[in-house]
Amino acid sequence: MSSKAPAISSQSLAGSHLATVYDEPLCARGLGEFEGKYYLNNADALAQSLSRGVRALEVDVRLSADGKACCSYGWGPEARKLLGIEWDPTQGPMTEATFLKQKVGGRPTMSFERLYRHMKENPELWWVLDFGKTGKENATHLANAVVEGLHKDKALLSRCLVQVRNASMYRGVDRAYHFSHYQIMLWPRERIDGLGRLITYCADYNIEGLAIEASQCSEEVVAMVRKAGLKLQCFATDDAELANTLLARGVNSICSFSLSPEDLNEVQDPYAGLTEEQRWEHLNELRATIGKEKLAQRKTAISDEVVVEFDHVYKSYNLYKNDRERLLSLFWSKKKRAGITRIDANNDLSFQIRRGEGVAFLGHNGAGKSTALKMITGVLFPTKGTVTVSGEVSALLELRAGFNANLTGRENIYMRGYAMGLTEEQIKLMEPKVVEFADLGHYIDQPLRNYSSGMKARLGFGFAVSSDPEILVVDEALSVGDKKFKQKCMQRIRQIMADDDVTVLFVTHSSTAAREFCSRGIVLDHGTKVYDGTINDAIAFYEASQGLADTKESK
Repeated sequence: MSSKAPAISSQSLAGSHLATVYDEPLCARGLGEFEGKYYLNNADALAQSLSRGVRALEVDVRLSADGKACCSYGWGPEARKLLGIEWDPTQGPMTEATFLKQKVGGRPTMSFERLYRHMKENPELWWVLDFGKTGKENATHLANAVVEGLHKDKALLSRCLVQVRNASMYRGVDRAYHFSHYQIMLWPRERIDGLGRLITYCADYNIEGLAIEASQCSEEVVAMVRKAGLKLQCFATDDAELANTLLARGVNSICSFSLSPEDLNEVQDPYAGLTEEQRWEHLNELRATIGKEKLAQRKTAISDEVVVEFDHVYKSYNLYKNDRERLLSLFWSKKKRAGITRIDANNDLSFQIRRGEGVAFLGHNGAGKSTALKMITGVLFPTKGTVTVSGEVSALLELRAGFNANLTGRENIYMRGYAMGLTEEQIKLMEPKVVEFADLGHYIDQPLRNYSSGMKARLGFGFAVSSDPEILVVDEALSVGDKKFKQKCMQRIRQIMADDDVTVLFVTHSSTAAREFCSRGIVLDHGTKVYDGTINDAIAFYEASQGLADTKESK
């Protein structure tokens, strides 16, 4: 369906599909008062914010020394002095027990368990969990602590927007758990210079918005964020006139210490005339455009480092009449074995692929494309010649292969992880991401023999894309599942490819997909390389060799 969308805007763009804290024009920041500022995380502060009528609340969370999530404004020397926390770091690490003994302005701090109870009691509220007070090296552990602290309650987790300070912190959090909503806070101020690159990153990944200081929120910044179809939140202002000006400019939400909803003017939704399906389609078009711009930039980001090299590679197979002959051939003489019919799937194949390249392998069925990729992944070995691969490979090949039908989907995640040489800790970090991506519901804990072929493929795809590969190998794996899942798969591949250091090797019969993901094409015919050039030239060569170009012209 083609949507008649008005000019690009991020205001309420995707309707309830992306209903988040941004749909509430006001978010209470800090949740409390101390020396005239509201930023104390405790039960009294929560009640005070709720009494103002806000429907979105921000809470700072931090990882304690004993691995617990705590509601903390900050533990640095300046924050401790400002808040009056009487704790000397030389006394030992700040554990949860140590933190909960502190008094801030005469009021007790709040445990994460207390926050959990508040979230349960107010199911209609949105919560902004600010991870920015922790270092990026602890982001993964903090995310795990938050998920455990919320008792893996999906209803609560789906109403949390996680605020991080940079892309690496986002990756650390998302490695532990796929939260539904993410936001990157622009801080410190000088980071505004890199806003364009950050917006592109957000559009490529599962990050739906940015938070920026009200003083930095110029019309130019709003226009840049809108163009990418992202949401925008401004912090922190208690000036009602400024808040209304920002909302009229296109900002989605204001973070404030003291404003109430009554202080804000009603903002009209420019997409009110669109159905949710049209909103969602328009957002996908915006994200796809941003993704294509990012992929186009990759052409100039290719390094000189060779990560894949084929040096006069042959891969031959013997053709037997049946399995009995295959077995008996082990005992035949060398002369008799010489009479076996042989076929070269790859024939004197040589090429180099550099780090950061996106390369499509084109050719008819049986041209040797999949055989070449299987040798890159280590599934097959060359009969003659050398294949050199430098980097961690993640393969989207035969997605349903390698599973045990008697094990559950979750158990198969661990089995495949162990087979790949991953540690138990690495698999535990990967498991929730695989489960969330595959979206199999209660079937994840059912034996695989109860799965349909599509469900097995979803589990295989989820496993393959839940790692951070240096080389991504994709062999016609994007045809799994329904239309919505295919879009999800395409988006995930765009996310992986957003990293300029990732090399992508792609086998497809779709020229559209090849053009989107690749800048170079290699055409194979009966195992031999017959063309190697830019993706557009390679596609034109392949289509001409197959008579497809003439067919198109005749039509």
